[in-house]
Amino acid sequence: MLCGQPPFYSKDKEKLFRNIKYSDPRLDFPFLSENARDICQKLLDKNPQTRLGSGPTDAEEIMAHPWFSCINWTAIYEKQQPAPYKPQLDNPYCTKHFPPEFTHMKLTPSEVASL
Repeated sequence: MLCGQPPFYSKDKEKLFRNIKYSDPRLDFPFLSENARDICQKLLDKNPQTRLGSGPTDAEEIMAHPWFSCINWTAIYEKQQPAPYKPQLDNPYCTKHFPPEFTHMKLTPSEVASL
């Protein structure tokens, strides 16, 4: 989630599914802060009733977690916070940042009309 490797990773697909269902997430990376480790652990809680964000305050519970303490949620909501990354576009219809498997898909007229 934060370090480029899924917390239940296994090359064996069946073991991966068993890990997701029964194992605790692997979060023992030395570069993860305590807050980062804590939020991942709470978001990956297998019990939906105790998972972070499942309480009566919903997403506010996640937003209030110490890992997000540097985020100004009001500025984001009011669109005053600049984006952390703005891709370079050649024109308003530029698709160079999308994989060709998507940009070369053939669409039927009805699919185009529904866009």
